[in-house]
Amino acid sequence: MKHISFGALCAAVLFSTGNSFATPISHLHANGVTMNNIAVMQHTIMLNAFDNFDGTMAGIISRHANGGAGSARPAESDMPKNPNAIENPDKYGEMLYYGEYGDDGTVFSAPGRGRSGGDSDGTLALWLDWQHAWDDAKFNHYNRVESNYDLISLGFSNEPNYTSNHYARFGGFGGIALGRENAKSVTKLDETGEYVGLYYAQHAHGLTLQIAGDFGAMFTDAKSDFGKHDFTNLWLGAGAKLSYDWFLDSETVIQPGLYAGYTWINTHGYKPMPDVKVDNFHVFEVSPSLRAIAHVADEWYASMSVRYVFNFSHGGDVRNAGVTLPDLELLNYYEYGMTVEKTFDRLGFAASLNRHDGGRTGWATNVRMKYVF
Repeated sequence: MKHISFGALCAAVLFSTGNSFATPISHLHANGVTMNNIAVMQHTIMLNAFDNFDGTMAGIISRHANGGAGSARPAESDMPKNPNAIENPDKYGEMLYYGEYGDDGTVFSAPGRGRSGGDSDGTLALWLDWQHAWDDAKFNHYNRVESNYDLISLGFSNEPNYTSNHYARFGGFGGIALGRENAKSVTKLDETGEYVGLYYAQHAHGLTLQIAGDFGAMFTDAKSDFGKHDFTNLWLGAGAKLSYDWFLDSETVIQPGLYAGYTWINTHGYKPMPDVKVDNFHVFEVSPSLRAIAHVADEWYASMSVRYVFNFSHGGDVRNAGVTLPDLELLNYYEYGMTVEKTFDRLGFAASLNRHDGGRTGWATNVRMKYVF
C-alpha cells in the first residue's frame, strides 16, 4: 500500500471539515470514538449505580411512610397490630412485649425489618443491572457513528448506620462493558472492558448526597481499509449526585437532582501510523434531572424521568511531528424515559425504557434485580 503521511491525512480532514457539513470519520479517529464512548458509558455506570444504591422505588416512598426522610422509626399508623396484645393491659397487668414489631426497641434500629420488601433500605443488599443501548453518536462537522453497548453491573451495599433523622451507607460495584462502533463503514470497532468502583451516600431530611469513584480498562479492536490495530484505554472516574425527596402525598414523590462527574482517559498502544502520540482525554459532566415516582397498585411502582447532559471535554488530541488531527467533540444530549418496578418481599425487579436525543440519539433498555438479606 502506498505510504500516506500523517500530515497529508490531517490536511485532508481539515479541508473537508471546513468545506462540508459532515465529514466521514477517519481511521485516525478510532481512539477518539472509543474515548467518547467510554465517557458515555461512564455516565451510565455512575447513574445506574446511584439508582440501585438509592433503593427501590418502594423503599424511597417508604421514607415518607416511616415518619419522614431518614426516620429510624415508622409512623405509628404503619406499625402492625400485635395479635397477642391484650386489649386492656391494666386489667391483667403489663402486657407481654412482642419484639418482632419493635416493642422491645430493638427491631427499629434499622427501618424496614418486619415490613414489606419495599422497605429495602435497612439491610445488606445485592443488585444486578443490565443495560443495552443502541444509538448514534453525533460530533461537530462529522458523520454520525452507529453505537451499541452493553453494561452489566453487580453491586452490594452494607447495612446503613442510622440516627434519628439520618443514615449513611457504603457499597461497591463492578462489571463488564461491551461496545460496537461503526463509523459508516469507514472504521469499525469492537470494545471489551471491565470496571470496579466504590460508593458512599448520606441521607437526611429528604436530601440525599451520593458519591462514587471507579477505575476501568477498555480493550479495542479497530478495523478499516488501512488495516487493523488494537489499543487499550484506561480510565479513572468520580461522580456525585445530590437529590431531594419532595413528597406530594404518601404514595407520590418528586425527585429533583443534579449530577456532576469527571473522567480521565489514557491511551496505550494506539499506533494507526508510526510515531503517533495521543494526549490524555478529560471529560467533565453536569446534568440536572427530574424524576417522579408513584405507587400504582399491589406493590407495583412506576417512575418517569428527564435529564439534560452537559459535556465539557478537553484533550485526546492525536499528534505527529507537530501536526494535530481535529478532535471529536462530545455533544450535549437529552435523556428521558420510564421505569416500572415490582417487589416480592425481599426481592425486587425493575425494567426501564429510555430515549436519547441530541449528541446521542437512540434508545436504551435496562433491567435490574435487587435482593435484600
